[in-house]
Amino acid sequence: MSTEQPKKTISIGIDFGTSKIAISFCDKNQHIQTVTLNNGSSITPAWLRFISDTPKSKMSFVVGEQAKYPKDQLKYDDTFYNIKRFLGKTFEELQDESESLGFEFNEENGHAVVVVGSQQPKPNTFRPKEIAALFFKTLMNQIKMEMPDLVRPNMFVGVPVKMTAEAVQDLTEAAKLGGFETVDVITEPIATVLYYLDANRESAAKNFIVIDIGAGTTDISCIQKNADGYYESVYSDGNNDLGGNNFDAIIAEMITEKVREIDPYFYIIRPSDLVSERLNKRSRLNILKKVSEDTKIAFSTKPQVEIEFKNLLTENDMKNTVLLHELNINDTFNLQRSEFINKAQDLFDDIKDTIYGILKHATVQLKKFGKIILVGGGARIPGVKEAVTKAMTRVNKNGNCKIETEDKMTTVFEGCAIHASKNLGTNVFSNIIQRSSYAVGLSVSGVFETFVPREVVLPVHFEKTYECEKGEKEIVLRFYKTEIELKKNVEYRTNCMGFKHLADVKIPPGDSVKIEVDVDLIGNTAIKATLRNGQVLKGGMLVDTSSLNKELLALKKHIENTINFN
Repeated sequence: MSTEQPKKTISIGIDFGTSKIAISFCDKNQHIQTVTLNNGSSITPAWLRFISDTPKSKMSFVVGEQAKYPKDQLKYDDTFYNIKRFLGKTFEELQDESESLGFEFNEENGHAVVVVGSQQPKPNTFRPKEIAALFFKTLMNQIKMEMPDLVRPNMFVGVPVKMTAEAVQDLTEAAKLGGFETVDVITEPIATVLYYLDANRESAAKNFIVIDIGAGTTDISCIQKNADGYYESVYSDGNNDLGGNNFDAIIAEMITEKVREIDPYFYIIRPSDLVSERLNKRSRLNILKKVSEDTKIAFSTKPQVEIEFKNLLTENDMKNTVLLHELNINDTFNLQRSEFINKAQDLFDDIKDTIYGILKHATVQLKKFGKIILVGGGARIPGVKEAVTKAMTRVNKNGNCKIETEDKMTTVFEGCAIHASKNLGTNVFSNIIQRSSYAVGLSVSGVFETFVPREVVLPVHFEKTYECEKGEKEIVLRFYKTEIELKKNVEYRTNCMGFKHLADVKIPPGDSVKIEVDVDLIGNTAIKATLRNGQVLKGGMLVDTSSLNKELLALKKHIENTINFN
């Protein structure tokens, strides 16, 4: 008889944000516990730095405070942040961000890669999800320190409401590469409501509007309790390009204006620059990002922030006698919060317009939503709450416009852990519903057939087989998604604004095809088409998962061959 003790399966929640990462779990008493990371806090910066002692040795890496604030303060080469925003993007899309971020991207085998060790004779390259996997690996190691006998954790990670299907796939695969076998997603606003319900068990609130302004995105969700006692997201939308990073950019420009008075090309990479100078300027941009982010946070409590020139310099800058002669490194300058707020007016207007533009199209009665919750790191930025209040006043002139700000930064990952557990006292896991806000269907000869109707509970799977008789012309199934209310077997103008084309499937004469449509928890749609002989059609379709597993195994091997985890 075996005396081996069974290992524990626990419920884990992760916030993999643009600017921070965090993890929590549900203990045996059904209480949420946050995990302290290497900086002594439950929140750690989403920064990662690769370290290589020699060109031929494996690289090591550090995450969080050690990457953002290294002991050798001047070394910022091969330091990366904003990794979440790289997920699911093509090489062309990442090239647009290369200059402002100071990172080098390339393309290998049709995939975008990040170049690491540009100063080495043979640089390494990583897919963005491989770098994201190292963050998940760090979180997995941390949770194992808390629970050494952990096995197969049930994990949910929060995602923005408009995160693309490609980005969600990269994120879940990164988590698997990092050691999490079971990975599911939940929208960040839903996680916020779950947290609120657990923290306020006596609350009578039934209907919520959640406005989540993070580092990279702004999400708005209307969540209500229906007649059957279920909480459901009845309307969600967002802006994937509006968040705290936009405010960082304003502060970065304020700093750049000061530095430009001394050296106009301090941050600008020119074609005439030598390779060493280009690499040095990338390091400067990393430092600029760090200082800008820290200044933004400081503005939440201080009217002005002092910047020291020496804190903007790299290791190579400190060896540059010409630069040091031009620049007195002991000089300082002040940035004023009032000037920052003035320069950020366009962003405040963008926030107001985004909230108003989304909620005015909501197919719900907003006056019924009595609880308005503002969350996310962006909620702390001076002027943001005022912009949100003005937007809500405009939307709901005769209703409740009182904004409740949730300052606790653990909201999302605690909510994810709650969702991962089926046994909490609030029993909210089984009382959450998310519905599709659009219909998915196909047109055959102009007639639209609904596959996934609007308002269906997510996630959902539909399948149907279509045949093309011998002697007939091939049949083209053209898939769309639309927010338009559809009537059965009615011909629609599928090239109009109300329809988004997803993919085409061609059925050869004498053959048949099985169509499978999956819509995940946040509304991303995947379509798989399989011929009678088992061949999976591509061309925009979801490919066979067996090839995906092989790809992940190859990436796992690449990480193990390149990174030293000791």
